Amino acid sequence: MKMALVIFFVTPVCWALDLNGFLEKIKERHQGLKSFEISKEAAEDRIEAADISLVPVLSLKGAWLEDKKQPNFLGAEAMNTTQYTLGLSKKFTTGTQISLSAQALGSENKGLSNPALAAYAKYAQGSLGVAVTQSLWKDFFGASTRLRRERDALQGQSEKNSYDLQQKQLLIEAESAYWDFIYLREEFLQRKSSLERAQKIESWVRRRASDGIADRADSLNAQALVATRQFQMINSQDEVVANEKKLRSLLELSENEKLPDLTGAIDFKRDLKSKFKTSSRVVRLDAYLSRLEAKSQDVVSHQVEDSFRPDLSLAGTYNTNSFEPGGTTAEATRNWDKKDFPTSTVSLTWTYLFDTSVKSAAESSARKEAMASRLRSERKLLESDLAWHELIRRNEELDKKINALRSISLLQKERAKAEQNKFSKGRSITSNVINSEQDAAEAELTLTRMMAEQRKLESQSQLFVSLEDQ
Repeated sequence: MKMALVIFFVTPVCWALDLNGFLEKIKERHQGLKSFEISKEAAEDRIEAADISLVPVLSLKGAWLEDKKQPNFLGAEAMNTTQYTLGLSKKFTTGTQISLSAQALGSENKGLSNPALAAYAKYAQGSLGVAVTQSLWKDFFGASTRLRRERDALQGQSEKNSYDLQQKQLLIEAESAYWDFIYLREEFLQRKSSLERAQKIESWVRRRASDGIADRADSLNAQALVATRQFQMINSQDEVVANEKKLRSLLELSENEKLPDLTGAIDFKRDLKSKFKTSSRVVRLDAYLSRLEAKSQDVVSHQVEDSFRPDLSLAGTYNTNSFEPGGTTAEATRNWDKKDFPTSTVSLTWTYLFDTSVKSAAESSARKEAMASRLRSERKLLESDLAWHELIRRNEELDKKINALRSISLLQKERAKAEQNKFSKGRSITSNVINSEQDAAEAELTLTRMMAEQRKLESQSQLFVSLEDQ
């Protein structure tokens, strides 16, 4: 019985990507970008976690006591007490603190010598209580809570935007590498094409020299052109390979994965002015972060001043009390909801921190930090405005240069064709043909490089945001 072994070889599939697809693929694969997303989610969680002081707190306590110290005022040899306490407290955004409590206590006095105190040999006590505390000055209606929330929101927003800035910087770097690859690939193809044309010219001149029409100088000139074009192609190929390695790193491709075919149109222009509303102020992200920091420092300054303010705190408690002679701890809860023997307290507490140099220094430090942060923000906003207008200006200047280079490239191509036509008819010299060929190739490459630079310049607009949108 014959058996056939069939082996399938699977070759890696090379997919084509435009700019948007390339950036999406980086977002999908780049671990650094994924870490920024997770960090932004963590920042949002920290904003919510800042309200931990408003979370209800449940407590349960059990205690057992044996006390044999003398003298015992009841005349007992020892006192044993078992106590269980359940508590629930909650602070509200208004600054109000409410606490609920339930307590069961069982006591036993062993070896009482006085028969008149026999009722205290064993007894149980129970209590239900409520306590309310409210600041009338410092945290009246949650003033401190609002300041703290405002600070946390600003700091959280600043942290998220910081990660967003790092994301955009990485994506701009990726787009720059993308356009570099588009240009370098085009440059390599042009260098290769120029080399082929130079080889044709060199072959042509060699035939003319062998026929006695051209001299040795023409032949050497053509050979030098071929050698120069070969060097240019080798150099261009090296830059393409180096750029491919950078792209592979950005895409986090393994050794056996092929680099995708990048299909970007290098002459596709983006309108920077229409990206944002004309009525809104456009700022760079670092300036926006500085603005958030200035606002945050201003809130911190108010928090410091608020923490040193005098405070008037109103507190009230109410507790029920039950007494069960001869009862156990479990029986302490039998009548603990009765209001026959309550305990009530109302208190008003005023606190004041003396105006010492320490207090003044702390307040002064906070105010100065807020002022310094505000000045840094104003400077950053000024730099941002200049950077945005310079970005627009440079983009418009590149438009003019590209239009001029496009005309130059077209003219140089026509000139090269005309020189070759004249040369074929014997009406031009070799050096003119070589120079026109070189000028046409360089003009086309310069145009391509300039368009690549404009695409990279346009990508810098991602670092800007509209204050209105934010």
